[in-house]
Amino acid sequence: MCPFKDVIWNRKIDLIEGHRAKLVCKNGNTYIGYGSFPCVGEDENGEEVDAICFDIDDGSSVAFTEDDIESYEILD
Repeated sequence: MCPFKDVIWNRKIDLIEGHRAKLVCKNGNTYIGYGSFPCVGEDENGEEVDAICFDIDDGSSVAFTEDDIESYEILD
């Protein structure tokens, strides 16, 4: 039996994974791209936390933590 059967994935970083999306960050920046895969980022205290590797349409990529994202829109 799968131990994650009843887990509800409601974090933004989980919901963006595998989708083309528009992200609005808490610092005001907006990014359009693809939520590639889970990775590790840093919080404001320098602690390692869950993040999403986001491939931006301009060819660059960045890791966003849950706290970085103000809102998002799934585009696909």
